[in-house]
Amino acid sequence: MKKRERIDLNITPLIDIVFILFTFFLVATSFKPKEAKLDINLPTTTNYEVHKDNKKSVKIKLSKNKILINNKLISYQKLEIEIKKIDKGKTIEIKIDENIKYKKISELLNLLKKYHINKISLITKNKNKYK
Repeated sequence: MKKRERIDLNITPLIDIVFILFTFFLVATSFKPKEAKLDINLPTTTNYEVHKDNKKSVKIKLSKNKILINNKLISYQKLEIEIKKIDKGKTIEIKIDENIKYKKISELLNLLKKYHINKISLITKNKNKYK
């Protein structure tokens, strides 16, 4: 009777491949700083233009209790201070929760007008897309 040959599995190349893949994903992954997030429900409109994200514009998100200006959380009390800092030549992109009271919207728009910031875009969702 023939004796069976013992088969050894060499896993050294497998370990090398796993290490190379790990290194690749570690280098390829971009790490972003933690940004403040604000979940808002945008109102829908039928008259809709495709919004192109402008990196140079100032982004304001408004919800019932919070305001974000360029992903920086601020209080309603400090809103005027932050509005003063905005460059008057920049476009302001405003995303407002659909359930917010008009009084808060009016306060924001009045502050923008007070500091002569006139380039304003109100961002909405396309109603036809969400039927």
